Amino acid sequence: MATLFQQYEDASGQKINFEKSSVIFGLKTPEWKRQRSQQILGISRVGGGGKYLGLPEQFGRKKVELFEHVVKKVKERTEGWSTKYLSPAGKEILIKAVALAFPVYSMNCFMLPSTICDEITSIVSAFWWGKENGRRKIPWVAWDRMTLPKKEGGLGFKDLHTFNGALLAKQAWRILMNPNSLLARIYKGMYYPRTTFMKSTAGHYASYGWKSIQEGKALLSQGLRVRLGNGRNTSIWDDPWLPTLPPRPAAGPMIVPHMKVSDLWKENSREWDPVTFEGVLTPEDQQIVSELYLS
Repeated sequence: MATLFQQYEDASGQKINFEKSSVIFGLKTPEWKRQRSQQILGISRVGGGGKYLGLPEQFGRKKVELFEHVVKKVKERTEGWSTKYLSPAGKEILIKAVALAFPVYSMNCFMLPSTICDEITSIVSAFWWGKENGRRKIPWVAWDRMTLPKKEGGLGFKDLHTFNGALLAKQAWRILMNPNSLLARIYKGMYYPRTTFMKSTAGHYASYGWKSIQEGKALLSQGLRVRLGNGRNTSIWDDPWLPTLPPRPAAGPMIVPHMKVSDLWKENSREWDPVTFEGVLTPEDQQIVSELYLS
């Protein structure tokens, strides 16, 4: 292990400070394993209760408490602004550029509890409508309406829970498109060594980070469609290859369970075989597939 650390220092030019370093163990790690690991690593401190780059090092059951610091930051910032001298346009810019930007870093990595999202929304809404004699003014428009785009009559504020899902879907897309990245390889070795990322599941003892990625993957799969290449690896019944909303697999009697899209083409030609359609696909899917362009 000392050799590995030395190689890292030589390659990166960064020297490890063992006095400031700490080891994080799971709750079910036996004491003898903890002591042995600390001895091998040469690190005596045990961590887990602090934060790294503003994010909790460990997650327990009380996730709301772990993200309360995000709510606190938003509240402190909005209370420091005076609405008396701000126009509606000025308040809109501050909310979008500052207040709703605080949770973005955390939402890129984890699915925030609904309670946290609701608290932040309540704080931002109170700042938007302002106060009179120390009391909140009446919100004349529901926040759901204000999160709509301006062309639809809203103000374009973010629905934090929906935005959180979109950010996690982006992370899931990166794992799907870059399977050789360090994060993708770590997750694959831990959670889906014998299957694909899209077929992986959260599991019972998965980390909170992986469970959050699964939330993003579920959202991603709603609009994900297989792009047809040679058609030999695309399953007719399992892969979402039809250009519908949302994309879906084909429907039919499923006479041959492992049938591929290339089996619907004419032999030695990249053209659809209408004769094969009749015995395999439903009339609705026959119409959809016949209009699908093959490059």
